[in-house]
Amino acid sequence: MHPEHKTLILEGEEHFLARNYAKALTCFEQVLASDPANVQALNDAGLALAELDRLSEAVQHFEAALQADPACERAYYNLVDLLIRHGHLDLAVEAYVRFYDGIPDTERKQRYERDLRAALQQEVRHAAGQEGGVDFGPPAASSHPLKVAFVCGPDTAFITDLEQQIARRHHVRALHVPQKADLGPIQDVMDWADVVWFEWCDALLIEASRKLTKTSAVVCRLHSYEALSDAPGYVRWDFVDTLVLVAPHMHRILTQRFPGIERRTHVAVIPNGVDLARYPFKQRAPGFDLAYVGYINHKKNPALLLQCMHALVQQDARYRLHVAGVHQEPRYEVYWNHMVKALGLEQHVIMHGWVDDVAAFLEDKHYLVSTSVHESFGYGIAEAMARGIKPVIHHFMGADELYPEATLFRTVAEFVRLIQEPAYDSAAYRRHVETHYALTDQVDRVDALLAAVVSSSRPAPSGDGAAGAEVVAPGGAASSVRTAFGYE
Repeated sequence: MHPEHKTLILEGEEHFLARNYAKALTCFEQVLASDPANVQALNDAGLALAELDRLSEAVQHFEAALQADPACERAYYNLVDLLIRHGHLDLAVEAYVRFYDGIPDTERKQRYERDLRAALQQEVRHAAGQEGGVDFGPPAASSHPLKVAFVCGPDTAFITDLEQQIARRHHVRALHVPQKADLGPIQDVMDWADVVWFEWCDALLIEASRKLTKTSAVVCRLHSYEALSDAPGYVRWDFVDTLVLVAPHMHRILTQRFPGIERRTHVAVIPNGVDLARYPFKQRAPGFDLAYVGYINHKKNPALLLQCMHALVQQDARYRLHVAGVHQEPRYEVYWNHMVKALGLEQHVIMHGWVDDVAAFLEDKHYLVSTSVHESFGYGIAEAMARGIKPVIHHFMGADELYPEATLFRTVAEFVRLIQEPAYDSAAYRRHVETHYALTDQVDRVDALLAAVVSSSRPAPSGDGAAGAEVVAPGGAASSVRTAFGYE
């Protein structure tokens, strides 16, 4: 690649990571002006265009990248992801099949095929007359069942267990939609429901709070990233009766960044729930095999992870880190591969790629390592503890309120000590999850909250609301949604 082009691409990627998508696109377009078949520039420009909501142009750039290099996995998965996310399942399937032969046959490829199949099955259910959401049928038993609707965008990882459990007690409809969704079906389930639960405090809730008629009680659950974004500042909070947070430290972060939010809506903390029946307990003991499970990105602090492993291996060369996950950021992938060699860890860091059967992967592991700089909870940590595996957790903000102090480390030296010390109590790790994070306890608390919200729901907001409504911006300054997002 021409050095000038490489410099422009790196500059564009810096702008992209800083969310300056228009500037990023300008850099990539400068490369494409003189090298229209530059695969990296085409792919990166597609990502920038997607963030700028220029969907058709983004698709064209990903397609052009694949025409130039039919084996370009990044463009392939970015194209399929984009089409699925915006609800174009027919086009996603067509693109998946058209470029299928050129893409290496990996577990990731098979996973996308399963995701597409599941999305198509949901589409068929909707076409059969379930546009108002999937109805779970009558509750098994309840003296005063409510009508509860769950509304969630593409990321449904944390909501499906709760939907199924609440459906045993109440009439439940689940509406899982693309991030940029038609609000009509959401208004329909709101008109049907006693209470609507919005999973994630994101753009979907912002639009709903601005444009829908409030005909039921409304609950929103905020997990983590939303509190660190500007999104809560643009929600019309008189639309939301209760905001649910998953941990005490998320409450502190939210109220520090958005002073006054508790005057606009009721805020409650309900910890995450772990379905213990899925994680059979096994008595374990110290050993030499460490596990890391999940994506590798800046939030997960891969630099610290490698430094910890280097220090550990210096003490005993028998230790191995087994990584079940894939890189999400090219810059960190380059760094990771370089440092594994630079630190002499080639025989001590084993990459397993994406692993679907995490239970089988963890079966012979002795420790679960987390070096994240921020988590609202860390499901992987709790799930490993439920299996009896010792967690070794970097002391991110709030970690000491979630997990035992004896499992936390602040320095590399403390990490090494936690791994090498004889203290190892599988029963205590399981008991901690049972005591604090059992799904049954979470469901009981959610059930009580739903009943309380319905009984005390505030009246619907008066007027059209959109123009001139003030919102809470980070730091407490008032701003206008119309200015920030262009909503009418």
